[in-house]
Amino acid sequence: MRHSFGSLVVRELDTATLKSWMGHTRLATTERYLHAKPRHSDVARLDRAFAGRSGDVESLATSETAEP
Repeated sequence: MRHSFGSLVVRELDTATLKSWMGHTRLATTERYLHAKPRHSDVARLDRAFAGRSGDVESLATSETAEP
């Protein structure tokens, strides 16, 4: 439960605040959760990669398998 909390909250908080909230005495302990924090450069690259893609989902059902 603590790991889930730390991994989710680190996305919105700075490391020092997360360290305080989790009650860690050492910064190295808090740094375990930094793997879940996306870098701004990664976010921008993903945005560019998926820009212009449709959010439409094609149906997997065909006329042969669809129920009447």
